[in-house]
Amino acid sequence: HWLHRSGFTYAAEGMGVDGGDALATQGQLAQYLDQRCFELNFGRSYEITAMVKLSDNLETGEAYNCNPAIEICPEIGVIAYGDTFTNLVEPAATMVMGEPDAYGYQQVEGVVDISTHMRDAYGILFYIARNRDDLYLFIDNVSMKLLPDATPTCENELVQNGDFSSGNTRYWRAYFFNQGVFSAEPGRGGATDTALMSSGHNAQTSIDPTCLIPNQRYEVVAKYRLFHKAEPDVQVSDYPGPDVQLLGDESEIVARTTGEKTSDGWDQLYGHFVADEWKTDLSDSLRLIFRKGGDYFNVLDDVSVTPISNSCDQLIVNGDMELGQRVFWVGLGGSVGKATGYTGIGALSHSRSSSTQGMRYRGSGMGFVDYTCFSQSNPFIVTAKVKLLEGGSTTTGVSCSSSCPTVTLRIVERVNGVTSNTNIANGFASQVWETDEFQDFEYLYTPKDDVEYFELQWRDFPPEYDLLVDDMSIVPRVTNAPSESLVPSAEPSASMLPSEFPSTSLQPTELPSTSLQPSESPSASAPPSESPSTSLQPSESPSASVPPSESPSASVPPSESPSASVPPSESPVDPILYSIHPNPTSSADWQGEYILLKNPSETTDIDFGDGTHWQVCRVRANVSDKCKKLEGILQAGETYAVCRFSEYYTDCDEDVSWGLRNKNTSSHPSDTVELRKDFTVIDQQKYADARNVNAGLCWEADETTGVW
Repeated sequence: HWLHRSGFTYAAEGMGVDGGDALATQGQLAQYLDQRCFELNFGRSYEITAMVKLSDNLETGEAYNCNPAIEICPEIGVIAYGDTFTNLVEPAATMVMGEPDAYGYQQVEGVVDISTHMRDAYGILFYIARNRDDLYLFIDNVSMKLLPDATPTCENELVQNGDFSSGNTRYWRAYFFNQGVFSAEPGRGGATDTALMSSGHNAQTSIDPTCLIPNQRYEVVAKYRLFHKAEPDVQVSDYPGPDVQLLGDESEIVARTTGEKTSDGWDQLYGHFVADEWKTDLSDSLRLIFRKGGDYFNVLDDVSVTPISNSCDQLIVNGDMELGQRVFWVGLGGSVGKATGYTGIGALSHSRSSSTQGMRYRGSGMGFVDYTCFSQSNPFIVTAKVKLLEGGSTTTGVSCSSSCPTVTLRIVERVNGVTSNTNIANGFASQVWETDEFQDFEYLYTPKDDVEYFELQWRDFPPEYDLLVDDMSIVPRVTNAPSESLVPSAEPSASMLPSEFPSTSLQPTELPSTSLQPSESPSASAPPSESPSTSLQPSESPSASVPPSESPSASVPPSESPSASVPPSESPVDPILYSIHPNPTSSADWQGEYILLKNPSETTDIDFGDGTHWQVCRVRANVSDKCKKLEGILQAGETYAVCRFSEYYTDCDEDVSWGLRNKNTSSHPSDTVELRKDFTVIDQQKYADARNVNAGLCWEADETTGVW
């Protein structure tokens, strides 16, 4: 049954395993297999094992210990011959690490999947490669057995033996035959653990495509170490490092190196993919291939492919950059590196030659964004911590208080083959850059329907500067049911998770990025008895900056006056409205405008949907849409921002006075505006000096001295 090529082959009596017989050869051994078995068992797998011994002496059979970690050793392949393809060689089994047995034999093992080429072939050749011209090969106990489980279990984990806990390389094989070494090595758990070591070619395993859920997103993770062949004991971090490819009828890169090591010194591979049609409609197995050839030994461990929970709670993967930045952010001209961020590490855009260069987030291409979350009816809040750095420095921030450089976030979307760009340069609380401070970026993003490509770009800042970004987040802007709690976050948050948004509703537009904490609200100076159940008089405003001509009582005709139209309150507690204006001593700071609504009760919530008709009104004759109905719940003792300066809300500016009224508007339906609780604490010391004209956010008069 056995064939040989070149040299000689003979039966070596008494020189096999356990003193039995073996075959000895100076060439290569092969055997044709029954092709009908491959037709009948298409889609299943065979396990191959063999015992082999290398020796330079045919008479004594003294064993040469072949070390697959550093040299090429015997291996087994399966060759398919077909009408539409020629001599396709499938690597099937390689030598296992370890000492020879008492008779000098070492084990070769592997698993091979029955592919369409094997099924459709007119001939299948089982081929044993000696791979050593200077040594003889002894062969014994050769086996190729059909694995019993033909039905995939389709567990949550799709990679078999990905942690190599079996102690061997079962289910893994080389991508190319007769090129390099392939063996088990100590893994992340130390000498008792196992990892896969390969060199000179790529490692591969198979994933059953019938286990993939159509259109489901999957996460690919792995740990690896690289050692240069010239210095095999020295770990290197060669960039770009290996990558992971899915191969079937098409191919796709599904994971890349992240650029950040684990705590135990292993590099990381990370990526996502979507189970689209070419991956799920395969008759063959999908191949998961780890590609890094050349002059390296590659040690691979803890390989995993698992489904990702379908959730739109967070669209940015690795927004805190702690996994590293390389796989997630790439240069848009220039380079991308890392530096100390707001928390941990951040992504650094550097070495740019023009202002239009920067860095981009791989929203598409690596499957990091779930397009099913995108809809015009589902707006999102984009937030980030951003720091402008002096060029070439990873720590020295730009200091600028006037005529400062701007930074733009560009959102790139493609719908029906048409690409559009949205440039956001006004997402920062101010354009003042400070040496040691990160700027808060925030923007309300309403995606288009049917998005087929998405990308984020940080760009359009002077090329002599670098940009550091951290804690980036894209979360839904939610409007919760009125019964849901409005408990604020325990500490300030730049990313505003959905649970941190208020349930009180007053029509969405662009949202403010800075507001007052309840303890800093001017409510401290206005007791509940001053609650403006009719209108807010200038003398009652804590800001004391609204001139009498802008008072609601002066600007609202009797027919529209809150005092004339408010029936007895239908709510057990009346809300208080505050109008806080910019620094009045010099040119106005537009970012100082706040309209706040406070619940003066410490025990009772105000439910605006409980049969009440509370409205907040802009009371000037030149404002067309004067009043908007309040809905939702204002929690006991809490203060919420109704709006903040004209950039964020139409007609929310310093020359419009505001008031409240509780009027039944059933005959005059009106829309709503949104109340939003914000969590950025105001630094009273920093903003207390009126001489710093345009830096102040909130100004309040001392009632005894009149000094601002």
